[in-house]
Amino acid sequence: NKLPIITTLSRYFLITMMISATSTFSRFFCASLLLLLLIASAAAEILDLSWEVTDYSPRTLNVGDIVNFRYTIAHNVYIHPTNDCTEQGSILVGDNDDSPAQYQITADDAGKLITFACDTARHCENGQIINITVVDPSAPPPTNETDTETSGADPIASPFWGFTVFATATTTTMMMTNRQQ
Repeated sequence: NKLPIITTLSRYFLITMMISATSTFSRFFCASLLLLLLIASAAAEILDLSWEVTDYSPRTLNVGDIVNFRYTIAHNVYIHPTNDCTEQGSILVGDNDDSPAQYQITADDAGKLITFACDTARHCENGQIINITVVDPSAPPPTNETDTETSGADPIASPFWGFTVFATATTTTMMMTNRQQ
């Protein structure tokens, strides 16, 4: 779970406040704070790689995520703009004695394919290369005819109190229900 314990406690405190709130405005205010807390607490993913001569599957990461390369002195890490083992134009990320080398995905990387490779001997040609697709955070989400936003999500507050907040690994949805009868 990416939520630290303090954030989890804050979330349940806000839920308790929503339950005991007497006005619709108070419940809406608490639910809004809860939603902001959930969004702000999404931590960057750290892709921790044991950087060695082996085959790596392509990955997809977001802006802000970090790639951590752990390796012995016999390796290095370069970005290959050609997206293959061509060393021309490569950019050093970490040299032989820089382990662990880290690369944080930036906004400039959004929508691009970044290729990391080892330029020692024929390591790249023997599989020490990984392609990472960077998701563009400003791109609109894919549309789907079925309602997938809440599928598989567990509500963290009952609609009985006027709000339901669904939280999944990729989306957070807040729904306000009308209880006037």
